[in-house]
Amino acid sequence: MNSYNDNLHSGIVTSLNNQEIELKKLKGQFDASMLSLYYSEGSRITAAEKLNKASEEYESHKNISEQAVIDSDVSTNVLQSATKAKEIVANTVTNTAVAAANVQVAANAILKLASDTGSIYSIVQAANFGGDIYDQSNEAKKLMDDTAYLAESVSQYSMEASGAIAEVATGILADKATATDTGVKNLLGVTTADLDTASATVTAANETLATTNKAEKEAEGTLENINSIYYASESAYHLNNEELNLDLKVVVAKDIVSKDYKYTVSFNPFMSAFKGPNVGTKPYPVETYYVLLVKDAVKKNFSISNAESIINNDPDNKDKKYKKISATGTTEPYSKTITSKELNDVNGNPFELGSTYVVFVFADLSTEYKRIINTFDNYLTASSPSFAITDHLIPATHISVGPPKKKTPTDAPPSTAVTNEQVVTFNVAKNVATKIEYRCIFLPDDKTLTKGLLTVGELRSIENEQKALQAAEDEYTAEIHELEELLTKEKNTKEGLIEQIRALEKQIEDGKTTNDGKVPAKPKKDKDAKTKLLNTTQSKIDEYLKKLEKLMIEIKAKALNHSHMAYEIPGFCFNLMIAEKIPAGSYKEVKEIVSALASLEAPPSGTGKDAKAPSAKVKANGISLSGSLVVTKAMTDNFGNRLQKGYSYIPVILSMSNDVENINKQITNALSDFKNTPSFTYDG
Repeated sequence: MNSYNDNLHSGIVTSLNNQEIELKKLKGQFDASMLSLYYSEGSRITAAEKLNKASEEYESHKNISEQAVIDSDVSTNVLQSATKAKEIVANTVTNTAVAAANVQVAANAILKLASDTGSIYSIVQAANFGGDIYDQSNEAKKLMDDTAYLAESVSQYSMEASGAIAEVATGILADKATATDTGVKNLLGVTTADLDTASATVTAANETLATTNKAEKEAEGTLENINSIYYASESAYHLNNEELNLDLKVVVAKDIVSKDYKYTVSFNPFMSAFKGPNVGTKPYPVETYYVLLVKDAVKKNFSISNAESIINNDPDNKDKKYKKISATGTTEPYSKTITSKELNDVNGNPFELGSTYVVFVFADLSTEYKRIINTFDNYLTASSPSFAITDHLIPATHISVGPPKKKTPTDAPPSTAVTNEQVVTFNVAKNVATKIEYRCIFLPDDKTLTKGLLTVGELRSIENEQKALQAAEDEYTAEIHELEELLTKEKNTKEGLIEQIRALEKQIEDGKTTNDGKVPAKPKKDKDAKTKLLNTTQSKIDEYLKKLEKLMIEIKAKALNHSHMAYEIPGFCFNLMIAEKIPAGSYKEVKEIVSALASLEAPPSGTGKDAKAPSAKVKANGISLSGSLVVTKAMTDNFGNRLQKGYSYIPVILSMSNDVENINKQITNALSDFKNTPSFTYDG
């Protein structure tokens, strides 16, 4: 390779390598920022939950305090009434006793008078029986007897009244009312203190929510900033790769049925800067392309001399160190699907799952083209973007939460049957031959708590908006180009007319200085015509500008319509990368994993016509294992908060490799489809 090509190729390689290194650095920053945002969102959601709980407790304490105030007012009134009753009863006892004594004195006097009246009557009866005095004495005796009887009755009633009023226990009532009032007042003090504490808790929770919300928004801004830089760098890298490196790309695919690992290498043809006919059946300017597989760690040391040496030393490709692609001589891109067993790396080592590779494309240029450019070197691309192939675990499906199935006597004694618990159940297909750990994660599902938080989908919508805007611009490219050409044409016409009008104005000005002092007619007429044409041109320019502005509005409207994002479950940043980083204590490992083959092979119930065969859908999915987990009070959500009674949660199953490191790197973990998994309400 001559010095110019060598320097150019070196510059391309350096540029792409630097961009790829920058991309990896930005990817690390992006992942770190997303994790930081996830924990900030967790703090904000936790603060919102605590505020809700504090508000509920405040309302409860408020109601209790209000009732305590009412009870305190009632106890105060009862105490006052009891105290007043004690005073009144004490006075009444005294007055009744005095009245009873006075009545008794009066009764004694009346009885003595009645005795005297009886004696008088006896004397009169003996001395003047049947006379007027006798009749009067008899009448007086009768009246006196009645009076004495009434006096005795009044005396009896007064004594009974005195005894009855003395029995009224107003003193005890007053003492009890005093004790009750004291107790209610103490209770009021406690409820008031609890209300003040609850109020302070709500205030503190509000302040915490404000602080966490501010931190969360700052984390959102940091992530969006990193995301925009990462997206711009990624776009620049792909653009440079497309323009400078034949748009060399590798797309990884896996054939799940045959367990065959594949990747597709695609690139644009190496194009000549000079036209040249194909010689016979040979294409121009490349005769053959060679795809070479190189480990990412050693790609910097791979050069065109290494590629030529590999191809020249093994023309029959016995070591499977390259993949040969015949050139077609057309401008259509090349695409070649390669299985992991077809191609070894340039050192002859078999393809390894989990290892990171790049590919190079070596172009064997035709002799005719080499003569034209007077350089007899071939062409080697820079490395492709790095890639790796891993075994993907199959995510869990059919996730649901409900009461456990009733245990039959053959499964367990009836006394051990549990019917009041909630149980998470799910199905998993048979995965690769490695140790798999199934982690159950509970995501809070409450739009009031997660409203306004940034999600992964909304973050991607920032990129989608740019892509949609570019797509809309591409859609209107021809129309915009036509309008811009018309604008340029009319603007040039306008500038020419302005120059011509200025020249005519000069002629008119010069004509005024002639001997006769008359304005030349022709320049004046030409100026009017040019001015009229200038106005028409300006109208066209304004019309084209309005059309162009309308097009731009339509383009933005299409982009905004395309990038519209509805509420995305669960309302906060969550994906496989975050799920893998959740610490112990915020998930629960599912220990109870049983084979589901028996339930698939035999009808669950019924005989003859009533027998039910296994579901065809289940068979097609290849489900062979079933997992279950009892939800307990000790469990937490993904942020480490205890499950709250009455709150909704989405159960998520993370299928995660739990084997030695060299096996783990060959496996990509799987997360269940939490966006389409129904939530459940925790019963506590």
